[in-house]
Amino acid sequence: MQYDLSIIIPFYNGNNELSKLLSALEIAIKQIDKIKVEIIIVNDSPNCKVNYQGFERLNIKIITNHKNIGIHGSRVNGILNSSGNYIFMIDQDDLIKENALVSQFTKIKDNDMIIANGFDENPLNYGMIYHSRKHQEKSQNLKYYFKIGCMIVSPGQCIIKKDAIAKEWLEYRVKTNGADDLLLWILMLKNNCKITINYENLYIHTYSGKNVSSDFDKMVISSNEVIEFLYDKNFISESEKKTYIRRLNMRRFYESKSKIKKIIAMLLYPDITWYLIKMKLE
Repeated sequence: MQYDLSIIIPFYNGNNELSKLLSALEIAIKQIDKIKVEIIIVNDSPNCKVNYQGFERLNIKIITNHKNIGIHGSRVNGILNSSGNYIFMIDQDDLIKENALVSQFTKIKDNDMIIANGFDENPLNYGMIYHSRKHQEKSQNLKYYFKIGCMIVSPGQCIIKKDAIAKEWLEYRVKTNGADDLLLWILMLKNNCKITINYENLYIHTYSGKNVSSDFDKMVISSNEVIEFLYDKNFISESEKKTYIRRLNMRRFYESKSKIKKIIAMLLYPDITWYLIKMKLE
C-alpha cells in the first residue's frame, strides 16, 4: 500500500517514553485524516519488546534489528522499509504539537524539506530553538553549519520528501550516535534541495539527561567522523573542514566550564565569534 507519510521512530529500551509520543502522534494524525500515514518503529534493542498497547488502532509496523546498529542505521532501516512519499523521523523521547503534521503538510508545497521551529528543554539551550525568523532562516545557509554547528536540533523539526534524501546518507552509517542528522542536512544543502521554513513552534526536544545530544564527548567523536567522511568524498572543501574543526575546538575549550573560559575562547576565535554575535543580534 502506498502512503503519503511514513513516521520513523528509532527505539531503544524506550517503552517508558513511547506512549507519550504515540499519544501526541495520534492527536496530530487525526488532523490530517485525508493523508495516509504509517508509523514504523525500529527496535534497536532486540532483547526488549516494543509495547504499544492501547495504540493498536494506529497503523504501526515494528521492525526489529538483529543487533544494535545505532540511531543512524535504525533511521535508514525504517526508511528502506517505508512506503510513504514523505518521511518524518522523530526520536522516542521527543514530542510534537497537535497541529504539527497538518501545519507542515500545508506549508511544504513543492519543496523537498520543511523546517519548523520548536522548544528545547535541554538546560544548556532552554527555550525556543530559533529566537527569530532570521535565526531560523540561517538553517538554510550552509556557512552556519561550519561556523556555528548543526542548525537543526533534530529531524523531528522536519518533514522530508523521501526521494530527496541523499543516497550517500542512506548508504553510509555513522558509527557513533549523534551527528547523522548533521550529515543529512549538509548533503541536502550541497545537493541544492529545495528547503522551506515553517515559523510555527511545532516540536518539543525533551530532556532526560540521557539524550545523545547531551553527551558532548560522543557528539565530538560523531561530528568528526561526519566531517571526515564528507571531506574524503569531496562533498566539502578543506576550508570548510578546517572551519568546522576550529568551531569544535572552540566549544571543547569552554564546554561545561567557567564563563571566563568562554570569553577566552571567543577572543581566540574572533571569526567564529562574529558569526555567533551576528546570529544573536538578528
